[in-house]
Amino acid sequence: MWGCKPKIPKDIIQPEEMQKILYNIHMTDGYISTITNADSAKKVAASFYKGVYKKFGTDSVQYNKSMDFYYKNPDLMNDMYLKIVEDLKKVKTKLDKIEADSIALAAKKKLKTDSLKAKIKLNEVLKKDSISDSLSLKKKKKSDQLKRRPVMK
Repeated sequence: MWGCKPKIPKDIIQPEEMQKILYNIHMTDGYISTITNADSAKKVAASFYKGVYKKFGTDSVQYNKSMDFYYKNPDLMNDMYLKIVEDLKKVKTKLDKIEADSIALAAKKKLKTDSLKAKIKLNEVLKKDSISDSLSLKKKKKSDQLKRRPVMK
């Protein structure tokens, strides 16, 4: 794949490694963009970028030097970004599935909760009805008993 492309100097981060670094940098950028406080975002960004550099055994100087090289060789940069976009799409697909599963689970829980609430309500209504039926029956029995008693003179 890299055969026809310009030779990459040894002091430049090689394309496969650079691709991984760029992927992590873009993931970091995405997270940082969710932070609304600008000062907090700057503090978080600095430490996250240092973490990415450390993970890949590089530093900002080598990263920037490598980026300058790849900017001057857009075909190499384009090849890396085609793969990065592919990887990001895979992650997005996984996250979308997790979100859909989570929504479905929440809906299922809500349905169970709603069903449980409906059963409780139904039981309360039935209980009230049975209590009132029971009271009505007791009153009716008393009334019937009073009617059956012989009147004493």
